[in-house]
Amino acid sequence: MEPHQEPVLDLDVIDGRSPRSGDGLRYWWRRLGVSARVPLLVALGLFLFGGAIGGVGIHVWDLRQQLQAEQSTASVVVFGDTAGPMMASGEGPRVRIDGPVTVVNAGRSSVNVQNLAGSAQGVALGAIDKQRWIAPGAWSTVDLTATVDCATGLPAGPIALRLSVQTYDDRFSQVSVPVTLQDTRWEEVSDQACGRAG
Repeated sequence: MEPHQEPVLDLDVIDGRSPRSGDGLRYWWRRLGVSARVPLLVALGLFLFGGAIGGVGIHVWDLRQQLQAEQSTASVVVFGDTAGPMMASGEGPRVRIDGPVTVVNAGRSSVNVQNLAGSAQGVALGAIDKQRWIAPGAWSTVDLTATVDCATGLPAGPIALRLSVQTYDDRFSQVSVPVTLQDTRWEEVSDQACGRAG
């Protein structure tokens, strides 16, 4: 007679299958009493969280690009009619006039204005090359030299004054700015000097 054997329950087997048969993750979720929908919700939440973080990162990157573009943009205005000492020298058909012009930084970041030069019929303009950092919305007086042909005098229209402009990100650009010297003290001093040279 065979001894009576009690049935043995294997607690690691569900519905006759071992958890190591490919359903391990599902098995452990069931053992924890968690519904099969919870992992899906967790994955969806992680996906949405990652999308939000990515959106914020892209927005911050866009703002940095916009700020960099603004800092790299230069806007300069030059006025010829300014107060300050003016000197004229020379004899014969050409005279040299030294006097100030005002350079205004109309941009949003500081700029370094250098290499001012320009020419038109009867006049050549130039300035001593040096560092001239101008803050946003501020202005600086620049000593300009004009060589004027007394036969033609100063032109009636504006003269294209070329500037080399450096921004704080070390970018250089060439800018052409119109400056009008007629009907200013420049014309008055030019007429007087040419009259004396006569």
